Amino acid sequence: MYLKSLTYHEHEYSPTSWALTKVNFGHITLLVGKNSSGKSRVLSVIASLAGMIAGRLGGFSSGTWEATFTRPKGAAEEKQFYNVSIVDGRVVTEVFRIKNETVLRRDESGDGFVVRRNTDKRVQYKVDPNQLMAVLRSDAYQHPQFDLLKRWAKSTCVYRFGSEFGKMNFSGSNASPPDPSSVLDVSALVDSPSHVFFTTKERFKIEYRDAVVRDMNAIGYDVEDISLIPVGGFSVNGSSPMALAIKEKSLKCYVAQDAMSQGLYRALAIIVQFNANIFWTQSAMVGRQPQLGDSPLILIDDIGEGLDHERSRKLIQLLMNKALEHQIQLVMSSNDRYVMNYVSLEYWTILQRKGAVVHAIDYSNSKETFEEFSYSGLSNFDFFSGEHYVRENAE
Repeated sequence: MYLKSLTYHEHEYSPTSWALTKVNFGHITLLVGKNSSGKSRVLSVIASLAGMIAGRLGGFSSGTWEATFTRPKGAAEEKQFYNVSIVDGRVVTEVFRIKNETVLRRDESGDGFVVRRNTDKRVQYKVDPNQLMAVLRSDAYQHPQFDLLKRWAKSTCVYRFGSEFGKMNFSGSNASPPDPSSVLDVSALVDSPSHVFFTTKERFKIEYRDAVVRDMNAIGYDVEDISLIPVGGFSVNGSSPMALAIKEKSLKCYVAQDAMSQGLYRALAIIVQFNANIFWTQSAMVGRQPQLGDSPLILIDDIGEGLDHERSRKLIQLLMNKALEHQIQLVMSSNDRYVMNYVSLEYWTILQRKGAVVHAIDYSNSKETFEEFSYSGLSNFDFFSGEHYVRENAE
């Protein structure tokens, strides 16, 4: 199951209100917009929804999320809708629908129902106002309807490319090899590339390492090996933590992650993470190829930040190609003109903010505008910088 659209607002009718009109998401989506238009915030809104449903957030913030998901079923598709509204940490409404059937509804008091599996019977429940019924009443036997929703939430990965990205986080030297029947929760390790590399390489051996090396070569880094080496000067219970390290053909030694340039480290980290998602997803498939929605949703904020233009272009193209090949839903954000020129307009979602309201403009809701510009002979960035997309009636 994958995310199809999202609408959001918070603190409605107050001075701190903020709203996001409907954003559509495809196989690949590039969020673009001027500074402070809401690009990073949109990714945070998705991440907070996933965190709540996954049960990873200790407390809820105020906000209303209206999300639509699509589940491929052979040649057909099944729509699922999840709406939740929270005020000061209390859930005031929660609704989950599959196609046209409401399978969960609850109110501010916590009273509500869940439809029992393979029946039309509504089972009445009462939950605490600060808890989600979709989380508490998910049951593999009576209420398995929430399985795909929870799987989507638990697997969603959020990578802040423009941040430190876990550069000073190292893997424990006493980490145990993974159980062959297990699946690594990569989403819980978004800032621990060294641990992701260790665990994935232990499971998939040289095949995984070679995939990472090939991708580093593809974006212009002359890497011949990637490994883990002890971090000098550190000791935890008598053992040194382990750092990611690369061996370039022109060098005689390995360079550890803390000694890498920020651009090199970020590129390595995202390639380690992206390939790990591919390998672990494929290992979980039984007798079939992954479909869109089987792999984790991957969110990357400020893609390409800190890289030179050529490597940035190659990295973005690499990730997009891998996302298309391996059926991964990929959502990226950027306001870099070069990044915009690398990505086809069909994947663009332009965020236009007016006051506290952010409008999303894309090919699906502004087809005529996008197609008219395609005949202009101008670059993609010109579409953005010339504001050809502007909606004069945005409110």
